Amino acid sequence: MTVETTAYALLQALSRNDIDYATPIARWLTMQQNYGGGFHSTQDTIIALEASSRYDIAFLKREEEINMQIQFHGFGSPIENTIHLRQHNALTEKELKFPLGRKIHIKLTGQGNGTLTNHTIRLF
Repeated sequence: MTVETTAYALLQALSRNDIDYATPIARWLTMQQNYGGGFHSTQDTIIALEASSRYDIAFLKREEEINMQIQFHGFGSPIENTIHLRQHNALTEKELKFPLGRKIHIKLTGQGNGTLTNHTIRLF
């Protein structure tokens, strides 16, 4: 019930165009997501994803510049991936693969806000 109620609070803040008030709500909501991107139940997943989507759209309409560079490097691996986020591609999702059991070094530079989600999938 907490996730669903918080999602409604986020929608209310967005209806008032109060992004500053909505930002910590959206952050908390994002931290509640489970491994698959959902929440506790179907109902709170639907409401929370709706609220999160509306927040992302409202946030991108702000005049703030997004210029982030994220570098991923798996220790002991020659593979290095760099993602450069700007206003036009800020809602891009990219999948990166690294060998299991390796530590990953992440270096973030620039300005803006984003969400990084880590999923580990083991195939047998």
